[in-house]
Amino acid sequence: MNSDKLSSVAKAIIAKQKGVLAADENTPTIKKLFDTINVESTEENRRRYREILFSTPGIERYIGGVILFDETLRQGTQEGIPFADLLSSRGIIPGIKVDKGAKTLALCPDDKITEGLDGLRERLIEYKQMGPHPWQVGFSYRRALQAPVLAAWKGLEDNRAAAQKTFLKRCRLNGLARDGKYARAGKNKITGSRGCGFWFEDSPIASRQGISAD
Repeated sequence: MNSDKLSSVAKAIIAKQKGVLAADENTPTIKKLFDTINVESTEENRRRYREILFSTPGIERYIGGVILFDETLRQGTQEGIPFADLLSSRGIIPGIKVDKGAKTLALCPDDKITEGLDGLRERLIEYKQMGPHPWQVGFSYRRALQAPVLAAWKGLEDNRAAAQKTFLKRCRLNGLARDGKYARAGKNKITGSRGCGFWFEDSPIASRQGISAD
């Protein structure tokens, strides 16, 4: 990618109030998340959860890019629309995490090594053939956005609308925080997780600006 194209992609991803959603958890990691809501981590449940996130109305105002995992890149909506195409149609730039996670280094149980370097060239060629994914990695708002969504969803289709409402709220508040429009007050709280962003109870700044947190 030439520097001009790279610059335009970067600017689109981090435009005003926008951030990057990390939806790149590998299978063991997302299983841990699903365990917290007592939902079995099957491929179909993982697909359903991703569809809830990616199809939430209005998120394109707050999400500039999404980092996908290999499995998620190959999945799509119930109607058969690939997730990467769904995101692109909403002006959200899809990307792909190219490693396969970490594993314990042989004979060194306290050390980890990254898997996925073997065969990386072939996978990158395949990813390119699957569609335009002009970036691979980036900063994100991962746990900050997804934890309350999982709690609202609980794996139940009846909770889909509530989960999407929660997701949009968190996207909006993270966007305000990114622009420095959040003020700590009362029981409102702002916390970080390895640079992944922020999550809130409610935003007094949003209220004063006439922006609904619901």
